[in-house]
Amino acid sequence: MDTVKCYMHDTEGRRPQRVATRPRLPQASLHCPVLGEGNRLGWVVYPNTRSSWEIERVPGYLRVRHQASEHSDFAFDFLLMAGEDGSRMLELFPPEGVNPDPKCEERIKAAMDKVFHSMQNPAGTVRLLTNCWFKTPEGWDSVWTGVTNLLEPPTPYAYTVRVQTDWYAGTAVTEMLYELRIGERFKVDPQTPIGMVLFVPRQEPEVEFLPYPEELQVETARQVAEKYQPGYQRTEREISPYNVWYGRHQKPYTH
Repeated sequence: MDTVKCYMHDTEGRRPQRVATRPRLPQASLHCPVLGEGNRLGWVVYPNTRSSWEIERVPGYLRVRHQASEHSDFAFDFLLMAGEDGSRMLELFPPEGVNPDPKCEERIKAAMDKVFHSMQNPAGTVRLLTNCWFKTPEGWDSVWTGVTNLLEPPTPYAYTVRVQTDWYAGTAVTEMLYELRIGERFKVDPQTPIGMVLFVPRQEPEVEFLPYPEELQVETARQVAEKYQPGYQRTEREISPYNVWYGRHQKPYTH
């Protein structure tokens, strides 16, 4: 069996995992096997930070606010305005009576470099770093994309990329690229996934285009009739006969 190796940059950080549920999905989704497998299609990954961040796009800028906590990468709050023209403006919010030391900005940059690979390249985008890197077996690629079926707002647009991680290690950190519209914001924290990684073989199957056959129409009619038989009926409104029928016939996934 092929094995994917996951290297953690922060050994105490939250590990990637498969998650079958999503917040805010309808109650019926808990009983829908195909939707659950769509949720579990890949491994959700977490940011390389112990802090909480809020990112908002305003005209000409990305407003990045660091929210300090007991385990933060930095001791107090600050606000960074990242301009589309490459400018950077930093505002510090130290506790009363605390004067930032001369190397404060240098340490802030080090804290931000752990989780932000780039901003405003192109305009309105932010590239976030996860706390891990995947090494796939020979002939397998990694697909980096947004979390499937995630309705928890806000969810800015996430780009999807495919990387040949059986040999490539040029970054050695999984990256997620988001693009925000004006007025859009989202939060980054250690317990919330920022993306999903899927593993796909590089050898893709051939696709053959054929007329829709009569025998397939017959099989479709047979399955439709079967799933409405009494044995698949449930009184719960959110459980459809299809969910029960498909779940009983579903073939196991091998790992």
